[in-house]
Amino acid sequence: YVTYRSQPDMVEFFYQFVANQGQQLFASEFKEKLTRLRGYELSPAAKQVELQQLLSAHQQGQSADDRLRFQNELQNQMQDFLRQRRRELEDTLIVKLSTETLETQATGRVPGTLLNQFALDEYQGKLRVATTFGQTWTQFGQPESASDVYVLDDNLRQQGVVTDLGQSEQIYAVRFLGEAGYVVTYRQVDPFYVLDLRDPSQPRKAGELKIPGYSSYLHPL
Repeated sequence: YVTYRSQPDMVEFFYQFVANQGQQLFASEFKEKLTRLRGYELSPAAKQVELQQLLSAHQQGQSADDRLRFQNELQNQMQDFLRQRRRELEDTLIVKLSTETLETQATGRVPGTLLNQFALDEYQGKLRVATTFGQTWTQFGQPESASDVYVLDDNLRQQGVVTDLGQSEQIYAVRFLGEAGYVVTYRQVDPFYVLDLRDPSQPRKAGELKIPGYSSYLHPL
């Protein structure tokens, strides 16, 4: 298995924000320019620079009070949108390769990012993946972080998931052992989670313990 991160397309994300939540903030001319920018064959980083230029031009004709009002309203609405779509900002793509021919057998993706090699584990044809999302800063702020554990089938399609481990925290250690998984998230106190993975379609959190300090490595004995 090979994994890599995909860079978020903030223009596409902002387009979805304008289309679903921020329609009242922008005139039709801005929306038309944003639609054209969305279709350009540019890298996500280059598009983000162009988006910043569009936003700056949108505010040029406003008074100081109107500009401040617009910025506050945009920030507040975008924070709500980030909370709803926080899993869409970070993706880990997974490629399954044959060790004999190196041919690609399947591809898939999960929200969030992996800590290390222990966050990926195959067991009886199922792939278990532990990720943390909400670590990407945008020009509008950072969504609240949390962690998920996904169970993928032989074709890397999601079969089951345990969501929202460690709200506002990130994974510091993870280990899978047979039909159990162990996840440590950390911010100030160290929550230690035990996962029951016997049923791949319905994984669940089986236990939780607060531990002082933080753990960065788990080892079975």
